[in-house]
Amino acid sequence: MKLKNEFLFVGLSHIGQVFSICWAKKFGKASIFDFDTKRLNNFKNCKVTNQEPSLKKLHKKFFKRIKTINLNEIRNYQNVFLSLDTDLSKNSINTKEIERSLTKLFKHVKKNANLILVSQVPPGFTRRFNKKLKNINLIYMVDTLEMGTAVEKFLKPEMIIFGSNDKKLKVFKYFKKFNCPIFIKDYEQAEIIKILINIYLASSVSFANFADYFCKNYNFNFSSIKDVLKTDKRIGKYSYINSSLGFSGGHLERDIDYVIKYSKVKLFKKSLRNFLELNSKRINILLDSLKKITKNFKISKKIIYLGISYKKNSFSLKNSIFLKFKKSFNRKFFYYDSFYSNKLISNKKLKFFHIKKNDFDNSIFIYNYLSDEDLSFFKKKVKLSKNVDVINIDLNAPKFNFLSIF
Repeated sequence: MKLKNEFLFVGLSHIGQVFSICWAKKFGKASIFDFDTKRLNNFKNCKVTNQEPSLKKLHKKFFKRIKTINLNEIRNYQNVFLSLDTDLSKNSINTKEIERSLTKLFKHVKKNANLILVSQVPPGFTRRFNKKLKNINLIYMVDTLEMGTAVEKFLKPEMIIFGSNDKKLKVFKYFKKFNCPIFIKDYEQAEIIKILINIYLASSVSFANFADYFCKNYNFNFSSIKDVLKTDKRIGKYSYINSSLGFSGGHLERDIDYVIKYSKVKLFKKSLRNFLELNSKRINILLDSLKKITKNFKISKKIIYLGISYKKNSFSLKNSIFLKFKKSFNRKFFYYDSFYSNKLISNKKLKFFHIKKNDFDNSIFIYNYLSDEDLSFFKKKVKLSKNVDVINIDLNAPKFNFLSIF
């Protein structure tokens, strides 16, 4: 039987949703399957991740191009993606679900098919599984998508990176339609590229945070000069040199921890540990500012934290500044996030604060981010209130002032 020269996406977590929907948009059709029937049914019913603002709209527009198949039909496909997010429950590369799914797929993918693994895995993983295969082309594809802008980055990638034993497979020609550089490396080279991208990003954030401490010695913030540095071509306008209260989200931390654990270069491991230590101390900027306002917290002002996930348009709390603050702050405070409060996402461990009219008086608002609608609402209420402080924790805001009324 001749295999369908089409693309099947197995695994409908965040990355699988983005890949299948965007593939249908760009190539006209795609097929989907998931060993997790609940995840599959949610996807069919347009219950897609809220992490990507435009994904639900694209799902409604292009879902008619997406075919749902059953387990036995996998053997009919020439090109099969395993598109599952790597578990971030711990700061490590947890591949248990990926290994289980690969083992199941091996039984159903036909001879000479291409099995493309998109999930992030540690160096050596793909080669280890490739040894178990007979006459199946196992390919590793580096995921360079960014949470929140994954749709845009998928449709217009800067580059596409593969790891493969055979660099002349016909499947690579499909990706020329993306009109970007395509790199085909060995398995370990591709796996390590993904890790090093994240290490570089983490080092850029760490550099920016070090620079911010240094600038504060001279009574100004790094954010006021970073654009000058970005003009230098050796640094670049898209560089990650934005000072913050620490990088979060789990991806950068996970890869740093992995390299610390397995690298044999002690000096490099020591440098990475310093990155993590610097990152953990940045929350003190917020805590110290609150102490100045509250005089060691001995006041009656109500403290309300606005925006709790690790960045705007995200539901992930992994290593978020909010959780770091919650752990470090030894006084009762309230928090509000319309993304969670509107029950788009449920989290039984968090009890959300519902804003009332008189809550705007005699309060301290710690402002991380808000939707445009919420921000407009808060601005209006704060201006009409008495004895209100607003702490903007975006260290890169124009004319940044840590104590500012929006």
